[in-house]
Amino acid sequence: MRYFTCIMIMKKKFRLVTLLIALTVFLSSCGNGSSILNNYTIDADPAVSTVSDSPVAYAKGFASGIGVVANDAPNSEGCENINSEAAILVDATNGTVLFQKNVHQKEYPASTTKILTALLALKYGDTKSSRKIGDEVIITEDNVVMCDFRMGDTIPFEIIIHGALMMSGNDAAAALALFASDDLDDFAELMNKEAKELGATESHFVNPHGLYDDDHYTTAYDMYLIFNEAIKYDDFVDVLSTKHYTNSFIRTTSYGEYVISCQYNNTNRYVMGEREAPDHVKVIGGKSGFTEVAKRSYVMLAESGGHRYIMVIMRSDSLDTVYEDLDYLLNLIPDNSSDAA
Repeated sequence: MRYFTCIMIMKKKFRLVTLLIALTVFLSSCGNGSSILNNYTIDADPAVSTVSDSPVAYAKGFASGIGVVANDAPNSEGCENINSEAAILVDATNGTVLFQKNVHQKEYPASTTKILTALLALKYGDTKSSRKIGDEVIITEDNVVMCDFRMGDTIPFEIIIHGALMMSGNDAAAALALFASDDLDDFAELMNKEAKELGATESHFVNPHGLYDDDHYTTAYDMYLIFNEAIKYDDFVDVLSTKHYTNSFIRTTSYGEYVISCQYNNTNRYVMGEREAPDHVKVIGGKSGFTEVAKRSYVMLAESGGHRYIMVIMRSDSLDTVYEDLDYLLNLIPDNSSDAA
């Protein structure tokens, strides 16, 4: 009704032009295929609250050196203070490795896998599009996190990536993968190809979400390399730094159309103000992972004095020990405030 009201109040000489534009938009939204224009979103301007307005966090083309850790490199002094089995802290601005513990040890990534999934979706997918959900969202394992995306839903990329990274929805991760590939088997091949190109040669991936598979593994060092690439995408950093996200889409059923609300909250305790980082450090956000086999892992981005810092911890026993280890690593970040441009 809004379009017709606007047309009625416009001057006659614009009526024909307006009708032609409206007709063109309508026809462009009617094409077939798994990826279509986003005309199903209720909220054209979704409610988003982010933690950082830092120019570093959103700098396009931010330069990044690669930290190198030899296979036989000894663990850093103080590694006994880290509860997790493996950990690394790198200055992502210049590639300086500030801390390392068992960084080449085989670990299971759990939901930190979704970092690579998001990277590939951003690299190869159309972030302005939506896709019709298929059977990729059918996951039969018990007690797994789901966003309740259903077959037949048409959902925008933006909602799906927030669901995958903020809520850690396994159905969202599967849907996100298909922005970059035709099916999940091809996507797994793409994951391994990308990992090798990034130098993450100690990893092997078989799914986009990180649910346990003995042939789905990585190392703390490889996760650093993958995350280091992902943070080059502003959209990825935007999602990590989002405190609260609200949006909606239309679900069409045989009983009618329903508005499906999506509300996701950041679980990072630093971002949400539940835990304090050192005064000179701002935590931008991160991605957690957990399965019974993998235990708990975390990959996190922080900044200080114009530098970005990546920290990875893997195989921690509890959330409390996760944050104890993150506290320790954050306190190793030097105060570069006097060097910031």
